[in-house]
Amino acid sequence: MKELEIYFRDLTPETQEAVLALYGIESPADANWDSFPIFTLEVVETDE
Repeated sequence: MKELEIYFRDLTPETQEAVLALYGIESPADANWDSFPIFTLEVVETDE
């Protein structure tokens, strides 16, 4: 399986603002997004 971790810093400034507003927080540090990804994309590899 391949994985790609997406961190808060990878988002555009506009998207960062939208994510903070969605969660009702003022800083990404409040959610530890400086240390942990906000989501991970996964692809399962096949032998085809």
